[in-house]
Amino acid sequence: GSELDLAEGTGALALTVDAKEPVSTKAGISTSDFPVIISTEEDEIIKEYLVKDLPEKISLEIGKYKVEAHSPFELEKEMDKAYYAGNADLTIINQVTSQVKVTCKRQNCRIRLNYGNDFRSAFKSWTITLNDGSESVLEYTYDGQGFPSNPEDVYWYFEPNVVDKIKVHIDAVTNEGQRISDDRIYAKADAFE
Repeated sequence: GSELDLAEGTGALALTVDAKEPVSTKAGISTSDFPVIISTEEDEIIKEYLVKDLPEKISLEIGKYKVEAHSPFELEKEMDKAYYAGNADLTIINQVTSQVKVTCKRQNCRIRLNYGNDFRSAFKSWTITLNDGSESVLEYTYDGQGFPSNPEDVYWYFEPNVVDKIKVHIDAVTNEGQRISDDRIYAKADAFE
């Protein structure tokens, strides 16, 4: 309904921002440092905040707007942490407070490579490449020196509507010196997370 504290020709926005993991976890994702950008349909930035500095109500002229929020760093092809982003469209109505929630979802995929004991004991060296068809390839190499520990997780950005499969290529040498090659194709639907 109408709110008397709003000037004629303006409305208000009550905005909340949260982030959602692809799987359920006990620990939530803090969005307090996420930048929030409110812009017109023509991409003219009207207001900018950090989530922790959002006022209870944001006064805006009547009209249509976009609200965007994202992690407080740039999205890159290969990262060591997850990146979240989300947006919502809204219409500000004369002398009405509109409530909008922006849910930020992970924009990059976690790649976790675990060498099983059977793999470690069968091969003395290997190179494993992950190729999404872009110009970037992720490569894991073990040259037989020391104990092969599992690599750190990598967060990889797959361009939407461009990449739908990833090719995993393995070149390995058995303990007996025989070279083995294997190729596998994984679709996004194959991911369990």
